[in-house]
Amino acid sequence: MLDTKKYWEDRLGGEYSLLGVGDITLGLAYNKWLYRVRGKVFQRIVRRWWPGSAPRQVLDVGSGTGFYVDQWLKAGAAQLTGSDFTAVAAAHLASRFPQCRIEQLDISAALPQALTEGTFDAVSVFDVLFHIVDDDGYKRAVRNLGSLLRPGGMLLYSDNFMRQAASIGHQSSRSWETVAGALEEAGLEVAGRYPMFVLMNDPVRSRSRLMRRAFSLLTRIIQKGERWGWIAGAMLYLPELLLTALVRSGPSTEILVCKKREA
Repeated sequence: MLDTKKYWEDRLGGEYSLLGVGDITLGLAYNKWLYRVRGKVFQRIVRRWWPGSAPRQVLDVGSGTGFYVDQWLKAGAAQLTGSDFTAVAAAHLASRFPQCRIEQLDISAALPQALTEGTFDAVSVFDVLFHIVDDDGYKRAVRNLGSLLRPGGMLLYSDNFMRQAASIGHQSSRSWETVAGALEEAGLEVAGRYPMFVLMNDPVRSRSRLMRRAFSLLTRIIQKGERWGWIAGAMLYLPELLLTALVRSGPSTEILVCKKREA
């Protein structure tokens, strides 16, 4: 079985950047555009669910290079905890965000005493849980996420939410039935579901041959070099923002907003 921790220690130790935490096959320039979309969609969702002010106590799980830590700070989170299960990321995060609490955390294992259950108003876990390839570890992770939220607190969770389960190496995408069952067991109810991408990411949830062929062509263009990746991202950026605001279900990564049931 893949040693996930070693894989990510080695990967981030060699490439601690948006390329290291993103799709490494698409180059840095295109990944930067993907993360610009992620940031816009994130801020849109935060404004939707916290229209007055950002939640006070926030935990970001799997912070990596700190992209969503930075997004939460921009949104106005008052007390923010970032975390990652790799030592290399935890060290970089502590250096970059001295105003935040940083924990080295494996969300699929027993929670450390430093994290108190029922503490957080919001917990985010973006593009993380599909990297837990062990199914039992995945279920423990979701239970842990639920336990860290106070009653009425919100979980922001991005994944592929496949119709059928699919696994490739360091990534395991669960079926919607598996995801829904894990959330229910953790005391979490889905309150909203939003596409993170429509055009710019691999349409793994789509049955459309046209969409798959179009993304295959896009990938070949991007892989010609960083300049091509920048041009492709720049051309698709505004249409992507419009489509993510308009469509209800996307062909790729989506974000769930889940509410912790009241005790």
